Amino acid sequence: MPSEYKKYDDLRRYQNTLNLKTALQILPNISEGNHSIKEIASKMRLNSRIIINLLTNLGIGVINGGNVFFKPDDRFTVALIIAKHGISLNEISRCLTWRDFEHITSKILEEYGYATIRNIHLTKPRFEIDILGFKSGFGLVVDCKHWKHNLGLSKTDKVAISQKKRSQALMKSHYAKDLSLDYVLPVIITLYAEIVSFIYRIPIVPVDKISSFLNEVDGHLSDLTLVKDTD
Repeated sequence: MPSEYKKYDDLRRYQNTLNLKTALQILPNISEGNHSIKEIASKMRLNSRIIINLLTNLGIGVINGGNVFFKPDDRFTVALIIAKHGISLNEISRCLTWRDFEHITSKILEEYGYATIRNIHLTKPRFEIDILGFKSGFGLVVDCKHWKHNLGLSKTDKVAISQKKRSQALMKSHYAKDLSLDYVLPVIITLYAEIVSFIYRIPIVPVDKISSFLNEVDGHLSDLTLVKDTD
């Protein structure tokens, strides 16, 4: 390859990376409602024109003069776009709220064939389940933990035990019958971790390992804590 073409190709790759990093940087500045483009640019230490071009390329926001109006799903839309272009889910999730974190986790489950229900409220006993993913009689009872640091073993133990109790309560509720669930697996999705780990045979899955976990989980169910309606 001639040197001038190589330089151009290197520059193009650099510009693409820079755009993706800028898109990642803008995530915390996207929230529903009307915002000043100048203020967003000032926070990001960029020119307003760069912000306008970025929003236009991403296909989000309604620009009117010096303002931009963001819709409720705009931040989530940007997260999905940059994830598909190579920015790690770990990096992305650190820029999201806990609600966005649940949203993107649900979307990944759906891409793997699971139907999902979010924010299930149970009574007697009172529990809230972040996400239930289910297909073919099998369910994943998911707790999304927007941790940004390691909680330590004792606290993580308590989280795992609580998630098993939520799963047991779910299987005794009408959801088990309504959705024809035979058994469910308690799962904890977290920001802070490098590998999939297990506590009481309950998987603790880093957000950027969700896809590999879903690819492999069916072959390892016998080694995991499955909750049935008889438990």
